[in-house]
Amino acid sequence: MIGPGFDAEGLLCGVDDHGAITVETSATVAPGQNVCLVNPDLYAAGFVGYCVGVDSTNFVSVHLDQPERRRHARYSATATARLRFLDSPLAGEMNVQIVDVSENGMGLISSLPAAVGSNIELAVDYGLVFAQVRHCGVLLNQTFRIGVEIQTTIFKAQRTS
Repeated sequence: MIGPGFDAEGLLCGVDDHGAITVETSATVAPGQNVCLVNPDLYAAGFVGYCVGVDSTNFVSVHLDQPERRRHARYSATATARLRFLDSPLAGEMNVQIVDVSENGMGLISSLPAAVGSNIELAVDYGLVFAQVRHCGVLLNQTFRIGVEIQTTIFKAQRTS
């Protein structure tokens, strides 16, 4: 946990029903203080809701600034793919742009919407990605931003001479 004037180690204890993350740490952090949580699985910014001390340990509730609480870093990407619906009433295929990727998801831009919960196949240069649509929203230019959670990836075989 990092904030103005401190950099303290902590243990992520859990997430409550409202998305606040509880951190166990030796640092005392004032309510309202802005902090960043950083580890290999999470990078998030937020503010401290409360800090409760028990003996020499403090339990700090951090309310995240962003509406999403990603476990994995997202990286920008520029690639095309062919999306095929596997079980949706929106049967068929369409070309999409891959705009970001993470360990377990992708962000896509398409000219058509995708139903949340649809299972899809993405044909990409390196193989096939099977995923589930987690969200779909319209952008200002009347294209659609689709977020998918990766279920399985099948890589093309590499030919050796």
